[in-house]
Amino acid sequence: MEVRLGSGVRGPDGGRSRGFTLIELLIVIVILGILAALALAIANRVAVGGKERLTKNLIQVLDQALAAHEAGDRGLPAFYTDPEGNSFPLVDGRLATRAPTKPFDRVADPSQPALSLCVFLLTEAAGDSGKFLQGIDPDLVKKEEVAAWGWPQAGGAIAAFGPGTGSNGPLGTVIHDGFGFPLRFSHPRFDGPGGAIYRQDNGGPWTRVDRPDIDVPAPPVPGQPARPAAAFSRSTYPFNPDAPPNVPNPVGDSDEGTSAGGRGYFYSVGADGNPGTHADNVYTTAPLFPSEAKTRE
Repeated sequence: MEVRLGSGVRGPDGGRSRGFTLIELLIVIVILGILAALALAIANRVAVGGKERLTKNLIQVLDQALAAHEAGDRGLPAFYTDPEGNSFPLVDGRLATRAPTKPFDRVADPSQPALSLCVFLLTEAAGDSGKFLQGIDPDLVKKEEVAAWGWPQAGGAIAAFGPGTGSNGPLGTVIHDGFGFPLRFSHPRFDGPGGAIYRQDNGGPWTRVDRPDIDVPAPPVPGQPARPAAAFSRSTYPFNPDAPPNVPNPVGDSDEGTSAGGRGYFYSVGADGNPGTHADNVYTTAPLFPSEAKTRE
């Protein structure tokens, strides 16, 4: 039996008006749902596009600051050395544990804050108290406490920079992209792939590809014995998704990019917050990626 809604209502001419069947109403509801979904998708693309443009503008400001620094035939130092002689490398990656008892070959802590150290070095070299930062929305330039691994006078340890740590000047400055994540900086001294990577081909099981870590030698200190090198991982996918327990921070160590022309580059991790997924990363200068890293794009 066909059910009509509103079939008892009379029209202007006194006759009965034809109502809508349930099927017709369902079709209208489905069409409205599709139109609403399309509108949301378009609005989301517009919002993401705006965040990408904002992020590219931020990176261009930093690109110009780096270019101005290098214009005087000066390369950006690969280490920040504080007045006490403690050294911190500008590595875009994670500290590798190299301990067989560790399940994931590296710590799952946030990556080394190379950007914060880079901003400090650029500001210190220019002697202008970070005037280039004035071209960036102040809401995106924040003083935060960041932890960096480095070599104190003896051994190696984590040090904190930023508010409440006794550091001064712009050390601890973090610049956030349009998506709310800190921007990243890859120094040419420590770029390229490093550390084991897990890959999945054609939907098969995840397999491990072993690669050497990035060895970072400690800068020499006059009158003191040599300090041991540190190992960092720059893998796009350093954790095995098939191996429990779950990793609390499953994003990649870095994008594994190699600098074009021997210059460092800035980049954004994109909307997903993962530097290892290249598809939504934001660059102004595209780096080179190893073939095994491209399997995750």
